[in-house]
Amino acid sequence: MYVGSSQQTPMPYAGSNPHASSLGGSTATVNQTLGWVSNYTVPYHYRIARWRGGYENSIKNDQLVFLRTTNDKFIKGGQNNMPNYFHNQVHTMVNLPMVNYAIYKDWLQFETDVANGDYDQELGRKPNGDFTLDKYAYFMKFYVLERWQFLGTVINEGAPMAADTDANTEHRLINSCIRGRQTTFNIWGAIRDGDYLYLKLCLKDTKGTDFQLDLKNFGGRMPDLASRRCFQFVPFYNHTYKRPDINGNSEPHHYIYVGRCFRTQRGVEMDYDEEETMRRCREVSHMAARSISFEILVDPIEA
Repeated sequence: MYVGSSQQTPMPYAGSNPHASSLGGSTATVNQTLGWVSNYTVPYHYRIARWRGGYENSIKNDQLVFLRTTNDKFIKGGQNNMPNYFHNQVHTMVNLPMVNYAIYKDWLQFETDVANGDYDQELGRKPNGDFTLDKYAYFMKFYVLERWQFLGTVINEGAPMAADTDANTEHRLINSCIRGRQTTFNIWGAIRDGDYLYLKLCLKDTKGTDFQLDLKNFGGRMPDLASRRCFQFVPFYNHTYKRPDINGNSEPHHYIYVGRCFRTQRGVEMDYDEEETMRRCREVSHMAARSISFEILVDPIEA
């Protein structure tokens, strides 16, 4: 509970000088507003571009979403090399399975480019063929962390698309919660009230058929069969406020702070194994059908 702004608020402190700013002084004008801060939400709307294949239609309420900060080759239109943080531009928005698939596709292309020598200068190729820089760390920095920005959760869609509109010219208007109290799907598992929720970027064995991006009727999987060990966003949480340690001796990884669990379901089994967790990070229909929504306090800027 908070007290709103005031003008010339008196200070009725015991033992203060009765001739100045006290109970003995003249009454001052006070404007006060009583309210609650536990329900606050900061919404922000974005016009989002179309993906080839219409996969942006899988972005629905309660999903975690990201924004693309540079031009995206998977969409139609867009501004080349322009930050997508302005309301008068069309943004590239993705949910968790979509961003994981985009990372996988970028990694396949990156591997090909490295093999062709396109990154010899950036990675510092030595005469024996080794690199001065770690290609995984390079990819994580420039292809993931500087390309995708975690935004928050989807509240609703401001202007639903009509079935007969032209997908080449129409865009969706998505209202997102960038900070505050909102609901989202529980992809973390056995969390409890007050837990600190993260997305961990780490290396996972991945192939294209792991992904299902069509929300309609458990639509078909993506066609790519190549199996690679590449970066993926997976859920991570702490019961206490202790930031995850980044071990410099292990494989490259990174943590993105999402927010805190405000209220979750009681009496429901939510202890997922790794296979089930990865399905909720890669399959839109599975995530929506199997995950229970809970209340989260979105606060990514606290990280």
